[in-house]
Amino acid sequence: MKSGESIYLVVGTGKLATAAVEYSLSRGKNVIVFESELHAFSNLAKACEKYRIPYFSDSLGKRIEKILESNLGDVLIISAYNGYIFPKHLVDLAEGKIINFHNSLLPYYRGRNAPSWVIMQGESITGITWHQVTPELDKGHVLLRSEIQISENETALSLTNKTLNKGIETLEQAVSLWDNYRGVSSETDLEVPTIPPHAGFRLGREIPNSGIYDPKWEIEKGYRFLRAVDYGPFPVFPKPQISIENQLYLVMGYKFQENVDSNSEPDSLIYFKEETPHITFKNSQGQLTLRLETINA
Repeated sequence: MKSGESIYLVVGTGKLATAAVEYSLSRGKNVIVFESELHAFSNLAKACEKYRIPYFSDSLGKRIEKILESNLGDVLIISAYNGYIFPKHLVDLAEGKIINFHNSLLPYYRGRNAPSWVIMQGESITGITWHQVTPELDKGHVLLRSEIQISENETALSLTNKTLNKGIETLEQAVSLWDNYRGVSSETDLEVPTIPPHAGFRLGREIPNSGIYDPKWEIEKGYRFLRAVDYGPFPVFPKPQISIENQLYLVMGYKFQENVDSNSEPDSLIYFKEETPHITFKNSQGQLTLRLETINA
């Protein structure tokens, strides 16, 4: 690669990172890809093979640092569904040249797995944010935000897909806004009141209610919890657990049906069958059935 040539570094995984690669190529940029989280079937790796562009999945920090220090030309780092945390010295070296996709409306729900937390808290609207990267996670100059409606039966997986699609839809605009801004900012440009604890920063290891279904919950909250930890076949969180008569069970599946019996007592336990096993809760809004698997002591 010749000195002075424009380079886009794509750091991330999945379809958003793949879209960032294709967008960068469409602009005639030299592209180098760093996959931050490996998956068994990596569309990103296949895209790099197809377009014959450099692809790396190890030593991300050292490789990116070398490129930035080489000052080969106009550099932009697109952090696209990226689990890699840029250390402070890399952020400082980049001088505002890293933009990041985040799957919530910042400054609310910073950190990991934001779709889970907005569902658990019963939010009706969330969204995505493109912003510059600073040493403090999910802060920095906001380039754009875009809202997303949360449906009544939204799961963490379906909402994650919505945010990724919105990220792809807004990628070109975000890069254009960065191109026009080109500044270095240490804080978000949105003035908001104090962030309530439920909408604050979350680590990847944090799970709603520590992954435990509370039988005392109202059905609506229980259903929110199950949808909040539901990433389908992807093991983002372990299977939720429930304790019944001092026996722990894994929740292997669930089903909610509305308006089954309007004469039911509020949040009544209808039955628990150990041989199946499954458990059903019922109230005037509907019934929630959990399919269980015994956890052996």
